[in-house]
Amino acid sequence: MSLWSDNRLEKPPAIIAMLDTEPKFNPKIHSEGIAPTNCSEMAKIAGPLQPASKGFLSLPTELLSHVISYLTPVQIRYEHLMISAYCIGSSSNTEDFLVRLRILRVLSQLSRLSRVIFLPILWERLQVCLTSKPGWQSHRYIGDALERKCKGLLASKHLWSYVKVVTVALLEFYSSQVMPPFVQLLSELPNIHTLEILYVTSDIPNPGSFEAHFRGRTFPSIEKVVLPAYARKILRCCPNLREVTCNRDLGEPGELVDTLIHIGLPKLEVIRGFTIGSVPLKRLSKVSPSLRCIRVDGRVFTRRNPTGDILQLSAYSVLRSLRVIEIECFQNNNLDFSVKLASDVLRICAGNESATKNHRSRKDTSNTKMSEDNPSKSIDEEVRLVRVLRYEYNTIYGRTASDFVPVKVEEFPVKT
Repeated sequence: MSLWSDNRLEKPPAIIAMLDTEPKFNPKIHSEGIAPTNCSEMAKIAGPLQPASKGFLSLPTELLSHVISYLTPVQIRYEHLMISAYCIGSSSNTEDFLVRLRILRVLSQLSRLSRVIFLPILWERLQVCLTSKPGWQSHRYIGDALERKCKGLLASKHLWSYVKVVTVALLEFYSSQVMPPFVQLLSELPNIHTLEILYVTSDIPNPGSFEAHFRGRTFPSIEKVVLPAYARKILRCCPNLREVTCNRDLGEPGELVDTLIHIGLPKLEVIRGFTIGSVPLKRLSKVSPSLRCIRVDGRVFTRRNPTGDILQLSAYSVLRSLRVIEIECFQNNNLDFSVKLASDVLRICAGNESATKNHRSRKDTSNTKMSEDNPSKSIDEEVRLVRVLRYEYNTIYGRTASDFVPVKVEEFPVKT
């Protein structure tokens, strides 16, 4: 069933009497979770909204959200973002991903109070990447759904402030019709902080299409992005990014790194999902001096232990602000040498950062007395560590969502 279906869910008899006393919403719009534009006038007619004194709706919003998470445990998480949108759409539990949205939509229709509570939770994440009818029609289904939902939201300004995370699959199918409302919607959402784009293995959008539709746009509130390398042009529109994760960079090695270097992201702190050579790292350290966390993929095509040459750990010593090095490997890999090498790299980073701060301290005459009285306060004392994420063995071409869930996580603090 589409999230934008015109078929309204039938209400249980127990709540009909309660709903009869409320304003009569447009059935089509109400079933979508979108209120009429004259909600304020209708609220005045219905009278002031009183909080519930007992029952389910009297619980704090945080607790209600926690209860719902138990009722609907299947949600799109990091591991799903790292595989193809078609893999999710073709899985046997595709419908399970939609249960949470359907439950929230029904709860938001029970009463005025439930609407106030559950409508923001329902629209906190705009999700258009799944199809309840997988197969060759999935391209058309997702494309039509994204266009329909974007246009619906553009006409529903009262929902814009609720949306904080956008999770979509972008296809070449009808991109000339789908992209414009999608880009316009991103420009209108004031509180969006995360953009997640699942990659596709067929009907891949042309990189030129991203450049044409996103040129001149700016999304200042977006701080976290997950995307395939072919969608890298979007990064130019997000000047305040703090975290970038690439879920597919095959076929375009180095393109994503070159884009990051070219645009310069001074607030960038975390990068995951792609390899950076020693020369680009030096350039990246200059335009993004705040990098604090790097994830290195040590899961190569065979079961052999990843060596220092493969991981290229020594190159990361140019990142003075680096605090965490994450190494992905298979469950039985021996990473003793790699952990030692990564620890040495973090010590070099700490020494370089301390030297830089002391140099700046001496140049800043206004801070001379403070540095002499308590020099240790001028150095960031945040703990540095090496984090090892171990996974079950599988080849790169046969990976599913479960292959991106570590079976064990080890942390090794580094003394500097």
